[in-house]
Amino acid sequence: MAIRIGLGDGGSPRPVEQGPLARTLAVALDPMDRGGYYEVTVWSTFGTLPDDSALIGIAEKILPTLPERAAR
Repeated sequence: MAIRIGLGDGGSPRPVEQGPLARTLAVALDPMDRGGYYEVTVWSTFGTLPDDSALIGIAEKILPTLPERAAR
């Protein structure tokens, strides 16, 4: 699929290129899932999908450091 977006600069619309491969993990703000979530996304620069274990490892290190998450 190709999408073209005109940026209003008087030129012709430019194609939107495919970006890097990525994995995204959505995590509830709290165990009771009262609404809200964090998303952690890892992009690859190697042309392959990032490994799930890398995404989970990053989330396990980052999420507990967020003030709102640590307080719950």
